[in-house]
Amino acid sequence: MLDTSRTYALSRPNTNARRRTQCANRAPNHTLTCGRGRADEGGGHVVDFPLTRTGEEFVAALHALHASGWVDQRTRLVLFDHLIYNNEHNAFVSVRVSFELQPWGFVRARVHARTMRLGYVRGLDVGLLVLDGLVYANVLISLTRTLVKLVQLRGDFFKSQLNMLDLCNYTCFMVTLYFKIALNLFTGEMLATPPSPQDGYSDFDYVGATVKNISVWNGFNSLITWAKALTYIALCHRAPSMLIKNIMRSASNVAVLICLFLLILWAYAQALYICFGTQLEQWKNVNISVLQALGGVLGGLDVDQLRGEDQLLGVLIWMSYLFLCVIFVVNTFLAIIMYTYEEITSEVIGSVL
Repeated sequence: MLDTSRTYALSRPNTNARRRTQCANRAPNHTLTCGRGRADEGGGHVVDFPLTRTGEEFVAALHALHASGWVDQRTRLVLFDHLIYNNEHNAFVSVRVSFELQPWGFVRARVHARTMRLGYVRGLDVGLLVLDGLVYANVLISLTRTLVKLVQLRGDFFKSQLNMLDLCNYTCFMVTLYFKIALNLFTGEMLATPPSPQDGYSDFDYVGATVKNISVWNGFNSLITWAKALTYIALCHRAPSMLIKNIMRSASNVAVLICLFLLILWAYAQALYICFGTQLEQWKNVNISVLQALGGVLGGLDVDQLRGEDQLLGVLIWMSYLFLCVIFVVNTFLAIIMYTYEEITSEVIGSVL
């Protein structure tokens, strides 16, 4: 089990830069991930904290860094990185605790962990690499055939739903391949040599973010793959074909309805945030209010809680929300689907007769 702990500060240039470099090494200039999709550009200064230190020695080291100007009023970000490696499962866990020092004096703390497998240590890792290579060889052959078809059909190529799904499928594969190549280039040399105290700073959270991107694109690609499976099933039977035609034909009307629904949802989320944001936890900011309003479409709003804060306003907002967002929008959506399905059924019956 390998366990390392490091502290990393991203700071702007200031008058104490010379004193700061005397107690910390310069970190590489690249993007630092801070969780929840946030990132900060630039470099900083890094200090190692060995695990042999006690809690008192750790606190004393932090005080010494502060006294030497390692952190001052111009410091942008302070990170605590903790890395754990499990040899049996060839798994890394990178835990990053970040403290963002905001210009107006507040400190925003975030904690997030990333798990990842790097290198090809186990037989299973090598087997997965071979299977991955076979998959991408098949993708390359299929992509070549699709490009030949595109050249032959030109504009007619985009009239087929299967062709459009194929292009989306290949795009996800290529983006995933890019992240995999970038991951191997970034970690290849780092994993090939044993770690030593003289090594520079290695941002494992950045590695974990790349692994996360690979997982996200693979998950989205799986949805496209199963959508293609539904299209193939539609070629074999009339009922799935009618269902897919219903979805495609009603898509424009449903899109307009969704835009109107999102506008109404945003209006209620903002209204609930303004009226009850200082009293109720679930409406404390606009982002949470949007999620709560969206969840209220299925589960409804807590009318008793709204009435507890304002007897009249709570009831008015609840009743209007129930009518517009639940009764009106949901029933309009069902009406669009049913009307389109009735049109398709009439066309099928007419073609048979």
